[in-house]
Amino acid sequence: MGQGNTQLVFSEKGKEMIEGLMAVVSGRIRPIRRWPTFPLLIISIVLLFGCGGEPLKSSASEPPRKTDNGPTHSSSRDIVTDRPLIADVAFKNTSFVWATNIQGTKLYRTEDGGEGFQTVATPFRQKTCISFLDAKNGWAITESTDRGRLWRTQDGGVTWKQISEFDQSNSDFQLTSVKQLDFVDARSGWLVDLFGAWRTIDGGEHWTPVFKLENQPSAGQAVHAAFLDSERARIATTKGIYLSNNGGQNWDFTNKDTDFSAIYFLNERTGWVVNSDANQINGTDDGGNTWRRLSDVGSRVHLQSLYFMDQKDGWAVGLEVSESLGTSIAIKESVKQWTGIVLHTTDGGRTWSPMSSPEDHAFSRIFFGDAKRGWLLGTKRLYRTVDGGRSWQTALDFE
Repeated sequence: MGQGNTQLVFSEKGKEMIEGLMAVVSGRIRPIRRWPTFPLLIISIVLLFGCGGEPLKSSASEPPRKTDNGPTHSSSRDIVTDRPLIADVAFKNTSFVWATNIQGTKLYRTEDGGEGFQTVATPFRQKTCISFLDAKNGWAITESTDRGRLWRTQDGGVTWKQISEFDQSNSDFQLTSVKQLDFVDARSGWLVDLFGAWRTIDGGEHWTPVFKLENQPSAGQAVHAAFLDSERARIATTKGIYLSNNGGQNWDFTNKDTDFSAIYFLNERTGWVVNSDANQINGTDDGGNTWRRLSDVGSRVHLQSLYFMDQKDGWAVGLEVSESLGTSIAIKESVKQWTGIVLHTTDGGRTWSPMSSPEDHAFSRIFFGDAKRGWLLGTKRLYRTVDGGRSWQTALDFE
């Protein structure tokens, strides 16, 4: 997976299919392109990456039919993969992990590195983003058509109390597909949705809008963010990267008109992003002001999460699209069209090696507490490793 990899060339039809696929995977909204002289093909891949992104709905005239086991189909031309059951997950070191189901009714928690999970009933009743500062203190955000609600726990997720609301009728507090909730200390937190960001300095009781994409040089949509502390934020979007070093009062803009799918910062200077336009991983050593090409990942690989243990040892996960999509628009239910992929680097992202991974449609998060023990989030399962990613076992099955 190094810099010298040969890039695949796709037909125009294949390119359009790939672009539509990636738009769904990223939870982004893009114009639907028409395929002249061909029947309309809808590929709806319902994957969860972070908290953001709603599935695209099929435009086929025949209503979907639900089956007892597996995917939902509306016709042979409409394929929807298994709906993800995990809304969000939070990791703290090698021992503590929390995960929420898509309905917002259950939280799964472990304190022993996944040896056992406790199931806790939750009051959210909606898709939920979570953030945990330590073993006891956590927050959750839910979003509905009229209200966004923030909840807090001080006992590790066993009980929750609502502490604030977002009035959706107020233009300053309208939430649209929440992407990320991140508390960096007991009082300071950040919240990102598709089109903006908010900041709190009182533990979540009050929030201030600090970033609106409609007011920026290039609008686009927020994809993922890295928050270094209460003052410094880095937001990757479909049109570039925004940087703030003063709590969102001012923003610098880099990499204009470039589409990104993931961002990770190790410290205030060292970071990495996935450049989706160029199918590259880029790096920075000046806090994000400038970025350099590190490696090519190939046109069939779409990465959704990065994690680095240090300046050399890092991981990237996502999905790899079947080569058949590059030459034909014929989709067969018996043929796997995409599969999860796990990549590892030991030279800071200049070269990447495919690693052993469980069978899954895609992976959206990866985390390592130390060199041996890590976590991997699939569509319906949470996996763990105790041998540095050489093998993975199911720690939590949501089916």
